[in-house]
Amino acid sequence: MAHMLDFAVHDLRQDASAFFELFTASGIADMFGNGDIRLTAGTSGVELAYKVLGSSGITTERVSYRYTSGRTREYWTGYALGRYQAERYIPFSDIIGAVSLQEMITMCDGYREAEIRSIMDSMSWMDTLTIPDHMNEDHYCKFSSHIDDKIASARASSDTRLKRLRIRSGYSQSGLAAASGVPVRTIQQYEQRQKDINKAAFESIIKLAAAIGCEPSALME
Repeated sequence: MAHMLDFAVHDLRQDASAFFELFTASGIADMFGNGDIRLTAGTSGVELAYKVLGSSGITTERVSYRYTSGRTREYWTGYALGRYQAERYIPFSDIIGAVSLQEMITMCDGYREAEIRSIMDSMSWMDTLTIPDHMNEDHYCKFSSHIDDKIASARASSDTRLKRLRIRSGYSQSGLAAASGVPVRTIQQYEQRQKDINKAAFESIIKLAAAIGCEPSALME
């Protein structure tokens, strides 16, 4: 993820936010986030970037990845975003719906600069400075906490996935209850977030997904 975003922006000259929209819209983000072996087994960041553009019908010149001693802010953003998604298992589209990629880039750039300043203060005798190849753990915790707050706020002010998919499929709450066998009161509680659908019985999720015509994971918050 880190190398994909870095390569797309600095070698392929893609706008970071526009490229990430292609990443999510193409379906590759969901495959990546779900650990699809077709993407996770040996696919480099360079290959992933070309796959995103190709799936979106965009052709671009093949170029080589330039390796540098330091890391760009886009690299740090991809690193933190990929790690955050893997830990929280929240779809990339939901993350970006709560906080823009540009805001994440600004955050990571600030953390990167803070880390450089810290190294310079403690090792002022250094003639040259290279950026470490890991993100400071404290900085990452601040990043993930900020994104958590944004997503929680966005979810609190928006409809649940279950409600959106139910309406799109043409069901009323009672209609979905009849089609799925899940009690209407339970459906109401999930849609009003009185119950956490992420902790629902797997059988209920399967029944709801089958009635609506979607993947079970699409109902998870």
